[in-house]
Amino acid sequence: MMKYVVLILFAAVVAGISAKSIQPTQPHAPAKCCLADQFEIEIGEMIGAMESGKGVALGQSLKVAFDYTNKRIGAFVTTYAAGVVYTNRAIIDYNKGVEFLINEKTSTCQKMPFNTTEMVHCIPDDAKLMETFFMGNNQITANSFSYQYAEGPSTGQMTIAVTQTDCILLSSSFVGETAGTGMMIGAGFKNYVNGIKDPATYFTVPSYCTQTVSSRSESFFQHKHLLLQ
Repeated sequence: MMKYVVLILFAAVVAGISAKSIQPTQPHAPAKCCLADQFEIEIGEMIGAMESGKGVALGQSLKVAFDYTNKRIGAFVTTYAAGVVYTNRAIIDYNKGVEFLINEKTSTCQKMPFNTTEMVHCIPDDAKLMETFFMGNNQITANSFSYQYAEGPSTGQMTIAVTQTDCILLSSSFVGETAGTGMMIGAGFKNYVNGIKDPATYFTVPSYCTQTVSSRSESFFQHKHLLLQ
């Protein structure tokens, strides 16, 4: 079966941000901010990569709940690859140090260890303010920050744009490589809702999920990969 290794941008956004909000060193620049403690958001992204020496283009739609209060993330992920649509759910529980990859169509599930216990959600300390801009008829003011990203097999340049007043994600981009493979990703965020209306929708683990932790060392969130078969 054909397999695609996909960089998940929303995971990179979360994993790449630092532990605290700081004032930037640039004179008169806006303060670096932290995301809300709980929110839902939708993400659309395009991914370009090389696979076996050939260019591969993938599209993804994600509906994600970020719960920093209870240290967990839940997501519905739809991936479009080579004319095939893949749908999965993913749950990470930082408190328990586990991660679930769920295919509801086939009622299959993987439970894997997740060794990162700290879930932090602020613009990185070393991020540089690239520009301040507005959207619409000067209705939304936003800041764009850029920083070097390096975690697991992924290294490159990350750019994140957030609203200036309440630090809501607007867009992200990544240019770099993963495990030696060149990759470019562009993502837009929409339909932001403060709070999580129905946590059970995102965080309920199906009964068919095994209680045995998989020995597979790769982690969907830690290593930013989703293996599709």
